[in-house]
Amino acid sequence: MPLFAAIVGFAVALGAYMTYSSIMVSYRNVIESRLTVVAEQLVSAIETAQSLGIPLSEQVTLPPVLAAQVRSDPILMSIDLHARDGRILFSSDPVRTGRAVDPVEPEGGVLVLRRDIINDLGVTAGVLLLRYDEAPIAHETQRIARATRATALPVAALAVVVGSVGVLVIFGLMRRRALRRGEALAAGTAEPIAATRARLEALERLLADGSADGPFAPAPAEPGR
Repeated sequence: MPLFAAIVGFAVALGAYMTYSSIMVSYRNVIESRLTVVAEQLVSAIETAQSLGIPLSEQVTLPPVLAAQVRSDPILMSIDLHARDGRILFSSDPVRTGRAVDPVEPEGGVLVLRRDIINDLGVTAGVLLLRYDEAPIAHETQRIARATRATALPVAALAVVVGSVGVLVIFGLMRRRALRRGEALAAGTAEPIAATRARLEALERLLADGSADGPFAPAPAEPGR
């Protein structure tokens, strides 16, 4: 019984963990997909302007556009357009403009989505970085984990109790059936044995007293013989 309860509890816990993992993967995929759409739209606009002869350093209308995108999504911290040397040409945060920041080196607590700006010659002209905060994602992860535990623990306990009771009931029925079968065999009243014994007793009576009744009675003689 303890082994069965442990198996049921482990199965429910495993199911809860798999559910939590799938929810977290889906949640992060939704965030990344949303930011990817934003990045692709901005890259397309920047590359189009570049194809029209406007170099990255002269696309002065970008800062308001970048700032509007950041305001529309609370998870975004900033959107930066880097030159090839790492210098920030334009940013949604004016304070960051002009800084020399390595677009490859991640910052602590900050997640980055990177998209390269390609010119008409197929050469990387710059880098667009979307910086977003890891804290809201971690907070949401903890909230989902708490909700999963709050749901999984009562379900696991209920499954263990119901499963244990079910096993006890099944074992009890099997035990009673075995006892009844044993008693029937001991008393000689089990159907196969009782039927065989009845036939033997009938045969013994026929042989002992020559009774004309029963299946072993001699056939009557035909008249005239």
